[in-house]
Amino acid sequence: MSNPVTTTALVLSRLPWSETSQIVTIITPDLGRIGAIARGAKRASSGVGPALEPVTESQIVLTPSQSGTLARIQSAEVQDYFAATKKSLTRITLSLALCELASRAVAEGEENRRVYDHLKATLGGIDASADRDAINWLWWGVLQIISDLGYGIQVTECARCGSQERPHRWFAPAEGGPVCGSCTGENLRTWNADTQETLDWLLHVEIADLPSRRIPKHVNRDIRNVLEDYLRYHIPYFERLKSLDVLAE
Repeated sequence: MSNPVTTTALVLSRLPWSETSQIVTIITPDLGRIGAIARGAKRASSGVGPALEPVTESQIVLTPSQSGTLARIQSAEVQDYFAATKKSLTRITLSLALCELASRAVAEGEENRRVYDHLKATLGGIDASADRDAINWLWWGVLQIISDLGYGIQVTECARCGSQERPHRWFAPAEGGPVCGSCTGENLRTWNADTQETLDWLLHVEIADLPSRRIPKHVNRDIRNVLEDYLRYHIPYFERLKSLDVLAE
């Protein structure tokens, strides 16, 4: 059996395992994404319940798995509960969508400190923002994380001919970039010119200026559709950011 290790982790999701135990998915700066079982975590006397809630950063002691099975959590203590987020339906929904992306996109056991840092920064930004500004943080975080994973998008030039003349008529999910009116092909989707401009802003904005723009609802809808179409090409079995369905109703 492996020796226990102590690590900082962000809790991405949890599922019941038995009457008293839970399975949690966490991401750490040094061990990557990990699935782990927390035996007895549902007992009131365990003391680890809040530390294993999704959208929580905790210090966790766990025994890693060596045979492809689940790691075992020995103890967990809250470091950042993101309490303001958990009082807001909007902010918790956006935060869960980001955790959902990390659960899908980050390979198990693959260290990626930049993903962890951007995930933590985005959750912190959502927590500190007003509800109306939190969506800016979500899109910024998604763009940062997919770039960290090696398949970031660009929105400045035609993915087929390199033309920078705007507006570009289509977005090509397979190529991760816009396509101008002079180029044709399959698997193109239309998008709003405001969507291209807003994505360009999100890709280059200073983090302190993220709350400075109010993104219209129709642009937010289009950004979601563009990013989900793109992610379906690059993440196996990805369908959509299901957590966002709550806000779309």
